[in-house]
Amino acid sequence: MPRPLAISRLARDYVASIKSLEGTRSKVEDLLNRGELSVSDTEQVYAGLFLSAFTEFEALIEDVFLGILSGTHSSTTSKRRVKIIPVSLTREILFEGRQYLDWLPLEKHTHKRAKRFLNNGDPFSGLSAAEEKNLERLHFLRNAVAHKSDNAKVKFEASIQHLSLLPQEKTPTGFLRSKPQGSSGLNQYQIAVLALESAAQKLCA
Repeated sequence: MPRPLAISRLARDYVASIKSLEGTRSKVEDLLNRGELSVSDTEQVYAGLFLSAFTEFEALIEDVFLGILSGTHSSTTSKRRVKIIPVSLTREILFEGRQYLDWLPLEKHTHKRAKRFLNNGDPFSGLSAAEEKNLERLHFLRNAVAHKSDNAKVKFEASIQHLSLLPQEKTPTGFLRSKPQGSSGLNQYQIAVLALESAAQKLCA
């Protein structure tokens, strides 16, 4: 069997992807400042960038889980509870015949699987309650951007009701470009991806 790859490589790949998205975001802001792009168009680009960042984070969770469980990736902090033979059946057994798995919210989905297949539920049990709560909030934002359903809208609005926002910043796309006080000039999109990067690096330690 090939030597397992370090799980930290998954985090490095994710961070590299985020940096590429940041390059696009910066270019779009420059176009807006030069009057070559409207605010609504800019917000739509932000929506696409955020969906890409969040979708890739969900994929990273799956890759981390499968990597540890199958033994194709090594972690300094996490070990599998069971060894599936042949390795090629790992995904089939984990997915139990389903086409895809939901990974977020972690408490509802991932933690239950991690307790079954991974020692002490690591690395997913290593995230703090505050980090998990933030991921849940970002998940609400992701759903509001992607689905636009009444349920997604209600959950998003509840997640931002404690914030002081202008009317145009209370939409999912407007929120992504809003800048909270004390954020050193960063907008909510930038703050969100920093949180996703941090969680990715912690999961891939």
